Amino acid sequence: MKNVEKYIFEEALAYYGSEAQIKMLYEEMAELQIAVCKNGRGADNLDNIAEEIADVGIMLDQMRLLFNVEARSRDIRDDKVARLAERMDNCLLYTSDAADE
Repeated sequence: MKNVEKYIFEEALAYYGSEAQIKMLYEEMAELQIAVCKNGRGADNLDNIAEEIADVGIMLDQMRLLFNVEARSRDIRDDKVARLAERMDNCLLYTSDAADE
């Protein structure tokens, strides 16, 4: 997270309060869910999905600051991405082995 963003998010948390920002997180996540569901039903709404992803990302950054879990969250995310990569390697290896038979 950029320093200027961190400052803005800290100021937003101070101005609106943590309870209001947590409720805003719920709202933004729901809006993203709705946008993705609409797309799944055939809506041409990629701009809306992009906007909602950005909104959720902003709120998640605020939650990392609010709960003081920036570094911990980043480390856990890195571990989970590495685990996903390992699983994908295993899946690709299994698929490749099956194709050779």
